[in-house]
Parts: sequence; structure tokens; C-alpha cells
Amino acid sequence: MLVNNLAPPPTCTHIKFCLVDDGLIRSTGHFIHESSLILLPLRSHLTNLIFLDCHHRQRHAGAGGTIVALHNQFWLPSARAETCRLLVTGVTCKKVTGLHYALPMPPELPQFGYDTSTHPFSRVGIDLAGPLTMKGRSGMHIKV
Repeated sequence: MLVNNLAPPPTCTHIKFCLVDDGLIRSTGHFIHESSLILLPLRSHLTNLIFLDCHHRQRHAGAGGTIVALHNQFWLPSARAETCRLLVTGVTCKKVTGLHYALPMPPELPQFGYDTSTHPFSRVGIDLAGPLTMKGRSGMHIKV
């Protein structure tokens, strides 16, 4: 829908936008909290600064927590993709969520621990009786 000759981004066709007197593009939605959301442009320096400020105020929360905090004041089309793109560039988050060191190769098994002359499962013991119970001193049944 066009309001004041503004075309919404293709990902936000379900939200109504209008140009306010202060020059910001705001949403006018059905709910109370939607009326104050400011539309942020994709891949702009201002959007990056607002996102990083929100991310730092959330104590380097993940993508979900940052998006929720960002959507309290701003509307960012393709918020998940933008969040993942910007989180990869952060040094602190990269240190926390970085890959671990590769595990070393395990050593060879000792010869006394297993017998290579027999087939696997050639000697298997099966407990057919199940757990046995006996009466204890206090009269309670105890599994043996």
C-alpha cells in the first residue's frame, strides 16, 4: 500500500508505512507497539550502528535476543539475515562461538585389552534370571 508516495520494501508488504513530520518512515499497524516502529534501511551504516548498540546493550545475546530487542523500537526487513551477517563480524561473539581445537588422534589399543583371535561377541553372558530380591534387616526388599 502506498502512503505519502512511499513504496514499502518487498519483504514488508503486510505492514503500512507513513512518512512522519520528523522525516522518519514509521509503521502504522494494528497493535499499539507497532505505531512507533521506525523502518531501517538494509545494509546502511546507520542500521549497523543501531544494531551493534542494541547487541551490546543485550550483552552480546544471540540472533534471537538481539532481534527481539531491536524490534521494540525499529523494524528491519530481513532482520534474521542482517543479524547473522553482522554477528559474524563481531570479535567478541566470534571468540565465544568459535570452533574448538581439533581432537588428537586416539592412541592404539593395548594388546592385553582385547583378543584378536576370536570373533566379536563370541563370549557373551546373559542374565536370564533378572534382578534378585532379598529381604533386608528392616523388612524391605532389596535388589541384589
